[in-house]
Amino acid sequence: MKGERYLIVLGAAGIGASQLLRIRAAIDGAGLRWLIDRSDLICATDSAQVQSIGAPCDGMIIGDIFTTDMTARGLAELRATDGLDCARSGGATLIDEYWGSYVAVIAAQNGGPSCIVRAPLGRLALYHLRDGALLYAASDVDLLLRASAHRPAINWGMIDRHLKADQLRTPETGLAGVTELLPGFRLTPDGRAEMLWDPSRYYAHHSNDDYRELPAQIRTITDFCVGTWAQRYGRIVLGVSGGLDSSIIAASAHAQGAHLSCLTLATSDPAGDERDYAKALTDHLGIHLFEFNEDPAEIDLHRSASAHLPRPVARSFGQTGDRHNLEVARAEAANAFFSGAGGDNVFCYLRSVAPLADRLLADGIGRRSWRTALDIAALTGAGAWEVCRRGIARARRRRSAYRWPIDGSFLAGASDEAAGMSHPWLEAALHLPPGKQNHIALLLNIQNHLDGYGREEVLPCIAPLLSQPLVELCLSVPSWVWLEGGLNRAPVRQAYTDALPDLILARHSKGTPDPFIIEIFERHRATIRDMLLGGLLAGQGLLDTEAIEQATHDDRPVRDLAYFRLIKLVDVEAWLRSWSA
Repeated sequence: MKGERYLIVLGAAGIGASQLLRIRAAIDGAGLRWLIDRSDLICATDSAQVQSIGAPCDGMIIGDIFTTDMTARGLAELRATDGLDCARSGGATLIDEYWGSYVAVIAAQNGGPSCIVRAPLGRLALYHLRDGALLYAASDVDLLLRASAHRPAINWGMIDRHLKADQLRTPETGLAGVTELLPGFRLTPDGRAEMLWDPSRYYAHHSNDDYRELPAQIRTITDFCVGTWAQRYGRIVLGVSGGLDSSIIAASAHAQGAHLSCLTLATSDPAGDERDYAKALTDHLGIHLFEFNEDPAEIDLHRSASAHLPRPVARSFGQTGDRHNLEVARAEAANAFFSGAGGDNVFCYLRSVAPLADRLLADGIGRRSWRTALDIAALTGAGAWEVCRRGIARARRRRSAYRWPIDGSFLAGASDEAAGMSHPWLEAALHLPPGKQNHIALLLNIQNHLDGYGREEVLPCIAPLLSQPLVELCLSVPSWVWLEGGLNRAPVRQAYTDALPDLILARHSKGTPDPFIIEIFERHRATIRDMLLGGLLAGQGLLDTEAIEQATHDDRPVRDLAYFRLIKLVDVEAWLRSWSA
């Protein structure tokens, strides 16, 4: 997207003349302006949000950076002393003192290497590759490939792992030789990534602490984060479902003066029609609601909205949402799209016995743990004694690592083993109780849902609830606190009691896109069959073609969840074809 592109080249031994010509051509062709032009470091961008880290570093910060001082809103100016500390720490103090969506370039000094730092939870991407002594890093793959002249093949090993665990985002991408620097990591010229932001460090083992002040803390920090993003962009299109998370953003942004245009999508099936809830929200706030119907005829399964990305994360059923969001954005002269994405993840929405295991490890068997067991039973509908039995069994395995779920359906020779299916955040969290490991896994689970939309190529897509100050607060809270009283995200509901209508606060159900996905499957069944049986995935021997033939040949109405899995496989196939072309 124009206004958020950058290119960085690190070369410890210097950048050669032929390489420099190609780099200059890529920079000029993309309309970027030069920020740093040294023999060992080049940095260029088209972003309007740029500031110097200052002498003696000769570094730059690209993107949106905010202070953690809650008396200040909007973009922050880096203080001179903070710039010096940032340079000396290789960016570590920047992560501790500021937040936002940025990439920092820290030039070599005192014999140390140059490095690049990506903000924790920031949406500004960083892809990189090595070519001899040079390291190329860029905001997008197109710019990266133009500058480096790298011609990647498909990384079939990553594709195989993605098919088994499509919610797990690792540094590996679907293009051979192209790697992503994960949020909160530092990149050195040799291509080594170092974790600077570790979510496990924000949790302290708790026992009988009093959390009566937690709702007020959540309200203060949520309003601070949403208000900061709202001030940054001003005119916003917000997708609302009438669920708790998007409603919080609407109430907070509206109260703080943002120009808010709300949009909701409805399926023909009542399970995917949340207009009554969305209307209750916008009527309560006194703002206009744009309502649209989802139409399976508008879906083109051959087109991938992540064709500009190095991994197949697009969801074809989102194409109508893209079209309507862009329609409202043009009509309202919006500067950004907001969503409630990540709310369940940040606010630790778990439906398992893991919170009871945490409570048992903290308090032992007694009234407090029994109360948590009753909360889980009320939330899930399971029997309290069965919850206790399973919770005790889970607590006894306290040192076991989180196991990422594997889906081998419709895959050829798929294994249920989670070999290689991990992440540095989870590896650093082995000392945490199981519920908190699950909380960190939830934060990972949302990462592949934050990009892969067509509208992100036009305007920024912001998920305000995934802001660093709010995430760090929520990570500090024990897992059982989030479901007290048998309500999911209980402290959040308490925090916004005076800001949202009772219909929203009391809502336990969630809308689902499943009816719309079923309509897509039934309308495009022949296309799905042809794409999967005659496509690149089948050609690589990755699919169980016999099972797919059987599942797509039956023209009777859908009876199980196979449709959802098959649509996911088609989305990967569409991405593969966009790159193989």
